[in-house]
Amino acid sequence: MTRRKHTSSNSDRSISDHLRRAVPTPTRTQAIAITFAFLMLASIAFVPMLGGFDDGTAQADEFHSQQLTADSQPQLATTTTDDSDDDSAYFDNFGDGTAPNWDTDQDEVSVEEGGFYNDYMLAVDSGLSEGVLWEGGPTLDSSSNFEITGTYLSDSGGGSETTRLGLRDDDEDLQVNLVQDHGDDATYLRNIDDNDAVDEVKIADESFDNTWVDFRYESTGGEVRAKVWESGTSEPTEWEGEMDAFEIESEFYLSAGSSGDDRTLNLDQVDAGGHSVSGQFVDQNGEPIPNATIEGVGVNYDALNETVDDFEAEAEELLEEAENVELPEEWQEFEDEFETGDGLFDADEFTADIDGTYPLVNQHDDWGEGNTNIFSSEVGDPRLQLDADQDVIISLWALEDNNILLPQGPVSNSHTGGITEGEVVLEEYSAGSVMEKETIETESEFVVERALRSDQEVPAIRKDLSPGVYAVYPEGQPEKRYTFTVGDAEDQWNALESDLRDEAGELTDHAQQIRDNLDSGVFERRTTTTDENGEFDLRMQSGVERATVQAYRADGQQLTDITGPSFDDLRDVRDQGYNGTFVVGTPQRTDVPEEDVQLQGFRTDELPHMGIDALEEWRQWAEEQRMDERLDEIRSEYDKRFDEMERGTLEATYEGHKGIIEINPRAEERYLERSDFDEIQDADDLDNDELAEETGHMQTAITGIETIGAPDLDDPLEIDGGELLAEYPIPGGIDEDTLSPEIHWSDGTSEEIADEYWSIESSGTFGTSNTLVIDGFPLEDDDPAAFDIRIMGGGEDSILDDRISGTNPAFQGVVPDVRSVDLNTMSPGDSDRVSMTFRPGDGGFEGVEAVEVFDPDGEQLDVDLRDDEERASFETNGEGEHYVRAQIESDTGEAFTKTFSIRALESERSDYPTVRAETGTGDELFAIVGDGLRDAEISVDDDRVGISAIVPSGDTPSRLDVKADPAMDRHTNTIDIRVLEGSDERTIDTSVETVLHFDSLDEDAAIWRGGTAWFRGEPMEVGETSRYGEVIERDNGKVVIRTFTEGDGSLEMYVNSDPSWDEGLKHSVATSVPSINFYFLPFTAVGGAIGSLGVTLGMFGIVVRRRWFA
Repeated sequence: MTRRKHTSSNSDRSISDHLRRAVPTPTRTQAIAITFAFLMLASIAFVPMLGGFDDGTAQADEFHSQQLTADSQPQLATTTTDDSDDDSAYFDNFGDGTAPNWDTDQDEVSVEEGGFYNDYMLAVDSGLSEGVLWEGGPTLDSSSNFEITGTYLSDSGGGSETTRLGLRDDDEDLQVNLVQDHGDDATYLRNIDDNDAVDEVKIADESFDNTWVDFRYESTGGEVRAKVWESGTSEPTEWEGEMDAFEIESEFYLSAGSSGDDRTLNLDQVDAGGHSVSGQFVDQNGEPIPNATIEGVGVNYDALNETVDDFEAEAEELLEEAENVELPEEWQEFEDEFETGDGLFDADEFTADIDGTYPLVNQHDDWGEGNTNIFSSEVGDPRLQLDADQDVIISLWALEDNNILLPQGPVSNSHTGGITEGEVVLEEYSAGSVMEKETIETESEFVVERALRSDQEVPAIRKDLSPGVYAVYPEGQPEKRYTFTVGDAEDQWNALESDLRDEAGELTDHAQQIRDNLDSGVFERRTTTTDENGEFDLRMQSGVERATVQAYRADGQQLTDITGPSFDDLRDVRDQGYNGTFVVGTPQRTDVPEEDVQLQGFRTDELPHMGIDALEEWRQWAEEQRMDERLDEIRSEYDKRFDEMERGTLEATYEGHKGIIEINPRAEERYLERSDFDEIQDADDLDNDELAEETGHMQTAITGIETIGAPDLDDPLEIDGGELLAEYPIPGGIDEDTLSPEIHWSDGTSEEIADEYWSIESSGTFGTSNTLVIDGFPLEDDDPAAFDIRIMGGGEDSILDDRISGTNPAFQGVVPDVRSVDLNTMSPGDSDRVSMTFRPGDGGFEGVEAVEVFDPDGEQLDVDLRDDEERASFETNGEGEHYVRAQIESDTGEAFTKTFSIRALESERSDYPTVRAETGTGDELFAIVGDGLRDAEISVDDDRVGISAIVPSGDTPSRLDVKADPAMDRHTNTIDIRVLEGSDERTIDTSVETVLHFDSLDEDAAIWRGGTAWFRGEPMEVGETSRYGEVIERDNGKVVIRTFTEGDGSLEMYVNSDPSWDEGLKHSVATSVPSINFYFLPFTAVGGAIGSLGVTLGMFGIVVRRRWFA
């Protein structure tokens, strides 16, 4: 019999060629939206059926399930398979009359004519005790995930003995077999130990003596199951038996027994994954993602009803219908009745026939926009569809509190009735089933501030919900159910989840329908894991010719120990305490077999059906972690690691830091908190490793303390005749004995300036001040192109750390301008791939010559430097600081060193778009950006620090984090921030929450949003919340400012860490006198958000502000 090849009845060209989907590279926001449109596609765990259905839930649309009838085509008639070596090792039908992959050098084994579907068969006679192995086939592990199908005939020869096929371990004499017991006239799954059956389960009430039989044998994590049926008839829709299996690793084998009657076991064909889908899983930067789960769900053409005219079109329809679940009827009916357009809700229509209390749902930025007065309405229209990146605000309104005569203020004026307290029930849906239900009480979520009057508390509920469909109603009043979606509703329900359960623990209807197609053999699901290069080879049965493939992972370790993991397992790791992010990819339809399939993943902290509180709880945890992270813990003032320095240089560096530590009590306290010693040691008493470690602790202790304001300098440096001359006025409060000038070169080296080249000289009118003078320091033509003179010293109450930059006169080129380094993640896990793109600035940049990376133990890691010489990547190795040193080549051939560090966490964390300042030798500043930013530029002009954060076009963030400490070398700094978009750096048209991080800031610091002013200014205080934002002081001394940009994405912040008495007075007055100019900005930040509604009504000011939860 010849094998049948399925073809389209409409065209010689495969329809799948037309249906193959091209996925363009989306923006970050679009990528996450696309991801949520499909990422539930992967949850198809093979577990026993649990329970039935909730009769009270809405039913999904009828699923296009294949019903197999007795007159269907033979179920395992295979399609033409690829003849490549890889595929032939997983499928065999002895088509050329030979069996080269089998041990046929025995008299009892031969290839004969007369198969069922094929012209030849492998015949194994009794008398061969160990049977015959498929030596050229795959090695199968009963504790892993695999499936074998095939066709056999067992001829008892008139006797009552058994034949068997399956796995065997000759060393342990263990077997896990499909057994044809002709004595019992039954077919079993058996665990066999030393020829004795230990466990067995009957799967058929006959042994099918001398009858061709199709079989399906599957292993999932130590459990095996099987079914057998007469060839040419319908495959049973359910598995006929399953049991726990011995742990065995072997090739597939056949045995007709060792002695007795003339038994024969004939094999027509066997398939252990004769088709393959192979390719690579990468992130948006093209970096491979190792240890990720690759899942494929394919349509087995051989299991389709023979009446189907077009198998390819039928496969597309099956996959399409399995992915798309009809939205819950409640949501659809509610939207049809009350939607007014643009996803908004008709509250008047909703309240027309009810009384008492009713709910409304808004997203956070609906609460207040622009200036207002007591007659205004500042809570926007309620919504049926909410943005996925916005907090959900649920409010309760009492119709009996409606007052049509008197204004109730900017909140209660907004909707019918008055806002009130109470409890609501919040439900999460999936495919018509309620997944989770929670009763929640309103809290004082907003505050109306009124000048000269007490504040008015405004009750509401704020929830950070993962994308999905929800319903809310007042406690005990389900007839007032209000349904809404977070994210795009239709996108949420592209789901192929066969293990999704409702709140009663029962499978949803759609999950059950997918299970039915899996159990009947119409669908096949397979998983594998990507290797260190992100590459995968997913094996599927030869009958599968069209499949959907998707990739996902947690931290690379969470799912690798699970056999056949599913998307539901991915959700479970969050419940089990996983605090990292996820990488999920949009699924792709593909022909099978197929090579070079490229899957792209996106990092996210959200998963559908995570639970009502799960996302919010995780984001609060992550925000606490972000708020406590200090830059001084990963900053270094040296381009060489301390453990790379020669002993003499390291000792000098240690002694320079030691003098400051000994004189400054705060620095000493911070140092001893980190040190391995209880007191400061002499350098001679430390070995090399200890000296490097303790020098690092000293540097961190000093870096984390706010430095004294640098003096104004006017041409402090001269170079004449190959000698360097510099003068630096020593600020008051610095002990001259602690001064230790160093020179840092642009090639990454540094050295202490010898005593013979510097001195302290009196200066000033009466010699009341001193100047550090460097004179005669030799500067050779072959010295590096640029340098910094670092002046470092300390006093009891202050620390000095300043630099004077210069260039070697022999250097005639331009210092290469690296504007930013764009990272794919700012907070990788301990074994994650980190990619970096060096973005050049105005000129002088030729390329990246080399990149070195050192792990937390100082071991150098492998780095992949791309051919374009602007991109590099490495894999983190452990939790802690990873030190990156890049050699940048100028367009005239000189080498310049840029260094920075990346903090690797236990698990990768998704962050808000972040820009971080870094310094480079030669008066160079560059930005470290990531998590949604593509570029940034940092500049300093006297006391003004300019930061431009550039996002991809159309991907404006709701929040921007700024870490500008390294660029701020004065007590007084004005920070100008701009959020721009696109390659042409266009101005945006919205406000963005802005979070500024400072390692330290004095509690008396004068902070202003905008410029300083006695009146009409916008002052902020450390440890206080106001209408302009909040200044949070953390337990570790770090200070965080939360505020917001103007409507064009710009923000000016004035920070004076040591204000004079008159500036302090101005700040104190401004924070005490009510302002008549108030502003509002809605935030979506975890841990709190703030905004205000302004009013001009004499001295009566009303603001609505968001409470903070720091």
